[in-house]
Amino acid sequence: MARLTKDNLFKPPLSRMEAKNKTTDEISRAITQDESVQRHRKTERLKALRLEKEAQEKERAPDVTAKSVASSRRSRKKA
Repeated sequence: MARLTKDNLFKPPLSRMEAKNKTTDEISRAITQDESVQRHRKTERLKALRLEKEAQEKERAPDVTAKSVASSRRSRKKA
C-alpha cells in the first residue's frame, strides 16, 4: 500500500484562475438548472389549462348525429 503523505492525501489548492472558473461554472449550472425547472413548471401549467379548455369546449360543442352527417353529405353532392 502506498504511503500517505500530504501530497497524495489532500487535493492541491486550486490556482486563482481555476478557482474563478470553478465558481463561474457552478453559478452558470445553478442558473441553467433553475431556468429548466421554471420552464418545466410553466409547461405543465399551460398543458393543464389547455386540457381544461379542450374539455370545456367538448362539453359545449353540439353532438353530431347521424342525421346531420347524412344531410351534410347530401348538400355536398348537390354542389
